[in-house]
Amino acid sequence: MWRRDDRVSLRELHHRRFAFCRVLAKTIRDDAFHLSPAERTEQIIEGKLRVLYRSSLVDTVVISAAGALLTQMVAPHLSPHVYSYQKGRSSLMAVENFAHYLRQHCRLPVLQRGLYVLKRDLHAYGESIATDTASRLWSLLDVALAPHVPLGHPFGRLLRAMILREVRAADGSVSVLTQGVPTGSAIQPALCNLYLHDLDELLGKTTDGVYLRYGDDFLFAHPNCDVTQRVSQQVDALLERLSLQVTPQKRQDIYITGPGRPSLCAPQMRHQSHVTLLGCRVQFNGTIRLRPYKTHELLRDIQRRVRRSMPLMRGLDRSEIAQRLCHIVNQTLHTSDALGNARALEVWRVVNDRACLRHLDYLIARTIACEMVGTSSVKAFRRVPYKWLRRTGGLRSLVMTRNRLDVRRQQEKP
Repeated sequence: MWRRDDRVSLRELHHRRFAFCRVLAKTIRDDAFHLSPAERTEQIIEGKLRVLYRSSLVDTVVISAAGALLTQMVAPHLSPHVYSYQKGRSSLMAVENFAHYLRQHCRLPVLQRGLYVLKRDLHAYGESIATDTASRLWSLLDVALAPHVPLGHPFGRLLRAMILREVRAADGSVSVLTQGVPTGSAIQPALCNLYLHDLDELLGKTTDGVYLRYGDDFLFAHPNCDVTQRVSQQVDALLERLSLQVTPQKRQDIYITGPGRPSLCAPQMRHQSHVTLLGCRVQFNGTIRLRPYKTHELLRDIQRRVRRSMPLMRGLDRSEIAQRLCHIVNQTLHTSDALGNARALEVWRVVNDRACLRHLDYLIARTIACEMVGTSSVKAFRRVPYKWLRRTGGLRSLVMTRNRLDVRRQQEKP
């Protein structure tokens, strides 16, 4: 068995990385590598209490490498309807594809329009994955590993040890996880994608509808009420077999139309004209908006940057101040810039609702005008006009930029 010092530093590991990799590869190949017990910790992430499992540095290196290999092995077995934790796929792509489906649906005659939508979010998905001997996870893993790893290979046994991880409690006792994949582990994303394979097969083969999944959040939409109700029952039965539960607050049955009228077939369904999907608001006509909290985050960031820059511009005339502030805002919205705002990517990538973009243009210009005048009132536009900020300050318009992007994309299409 390989003896190691878990107190080794990252600097030392990097300095002797080639020798370390050779020894580590031989140790794993000889089936002599054993994971040390992980330490259970609790942290608040995005306002929620999360239970994480911290590994030693050497174990982290091994688990990260195993996670990268597992992701490659699992990828060919994933449904095209899965958008999470894969290279070249993202939540924004899922939103775009759902919006495209809505636009196609809106080409139907008016009386045939209307979609029944099932939205589900699984409760504590990673921690709820069954890992007992009868779990569906093991058979799915065997199928995914078969083309790459022969039966009985040390990698398979090491992967099993990563799932059934030994955990050290605060009192020093060591126990084995009997359910769920360790949160924070590099293998968890690939396993979360794989475990719902049966759900992907069930919903992905339904014709005339659309199915999208990102991690534990999935959506199914279909124009037929009976099909949707039958699918809802099948999904509940399948999740019960997989020992998974839907978060009650995030279980939504929605009927969407342009005017948001109720359904005669299923009056108990919530009726509205949009669906909130993965942080975006998708209208029935296929246009996409940012959710209000994301818009507020973007505006707060712009206001903070402008406000902190104002004391540096004493002595400059109004035109110079406007040009510099507008340049700061343009950089904030420019996603290729290192100083850009993370929400700007969603604005340029998916938001195509012109009314939403025009309102955002107005709010951004108003933020600059108010900071220049020193007031929070819309009357700031009397001294710093909206059009003047565009013409003299060089403030970019989101609507005009979006129009140019759409024209460019249309020209690039074959």
